[in-house]
Amino acid sequence: MSDNSDSIFLMDACILINLMAAEILSEIVENSGLKFAISSFIVEKEVHFVFQEKDAELHKIKINISDLTDSGKIVKMYLEDNEAQMVVDLSQDVDDGEAYTIALAVCRKLNMVSDDKKAGRLFRKLQKDGVLLSTEALLYRWAKKNFVSLERLKNVLLKIEKCAKYLPPKDSDFYLWWREIKESLL
Repeated sequence: MSDNSDSIFLMDACILINLMAAEILSEIVENSGLKFAISSFIVEKEVHFVFQEKDAELHKIKINISDLTDSGKIVKMYLEDNEAQMVVDLSQDVDDGEAYTIALAVCRKLNMVSDDKKAGRLFRKLQKDGVLLSTEALLYRWAKKNFVSLERLKNVLLKIEKCAKYLPPKDSDFYLWWREIKESLL
């Protein structure tokens, strides 16, 4: 995988939820070597809560990433007039959050982080040179770059599965990696 450290990766709602569920959003943003952005629509209108585990129970937590957007660690992007028609067109095939994310990424020639298969296919079709990462690809990159311990990584994966109800698809390049980490004996 190329470095892409100068490129911006626009994250969609599912990525935000997965990273918030595992309580690692700030760490990923600060230590993955990538630059991140998010659509204002996702922050303001689409994603409001996430489940996090506290004392072996799931608790509904209000999502607030203003510390990351206010500091510029995640750039909050607003739709321009010339991008609005693409959102309308894309909304026929994907939900509004994905439509905003794809439109911003394509119109501004950005990369994208998404787990939505249909959104990924549309992004690849419209942005042939763009890089598309999934939750598992992002976590793999972060873990390798930062020498994350097996125990910590396993805990992160289990939190994502339990709190965000996400499992990588079997056709993911990182499916076996995820499964091996999760099934490892510590």
